[in-house]
Amino acid sequence: MTLFEAATLASNSAIGLSQIGIVWYAIRAMTRSAKDRGDEHDKRHAETMAAQNKHHAETMAALEIQRQALETLIVRTGEPQPAS
Repeated sequence: MTLFEAATLASNSAIGLSQIGIVWYAIRAMTRSAKDRGDEHDKRHAETMAAQNKHHAETMAALEIQRQALETLIVRTGEPQPAS
């Protein structure tokens, strides 16, 4: 093997290893980025669900008050039916 062939083989090996390193780095960066996005999504989901649960509880309390008001109104305005 000539000196030129050895140098070419060495440079090709170095380039190949560099490419492997770049691909490995890119995959790691994408993995970290995906994990960060997933964590942010989970956080936003938890916040949204907490807000929805609070809104649901408030709505149910308001509906209970309305139900009680309607029952009171029915009792006050209802007239007994005459017996036949």
